[in-house]
Amino acid sequence: MSKELPYFRFYPDEYLTGNITLEDEQTQGLFIEICCWYWKKDCIIDIEFIKKRLINAKAMLEQCLNNLIKAEILKENDEGGININFLDEQYDLLNESRQRRVTAGRLG
Repeated sequence: MSKELPYFRFYPDEYLTGNITLEDEQTQGLFIEICCWYWKKDCIIDIEFIKKRLINAKAMLEQCLNNLIKAEILKENDEGGININFLDEQYDLLNESRQRRVTAGRLG
């Protein structure tokens, strides 16, 4: 999806009034970075990727990740991956739109 749409919608009002602002600045920064990777990888990344790529054995960032999960800002799924609701919603809408275009293209 990142090649088709290299950006995701970011609404400052939703961010500023959301639970993420209850976290410290380091946790908020990690969240934004995770969002970017999540979008780039078509909304499929796992905890191990985050730990290897972003946290890299830094105890402080490990705690930030734990804070995001505990606050349910990031949600772990059964496959060891994560979900970010607002990005999943955008991704699903884009996929629906893409499918409509594909279907219309086949019909000519």
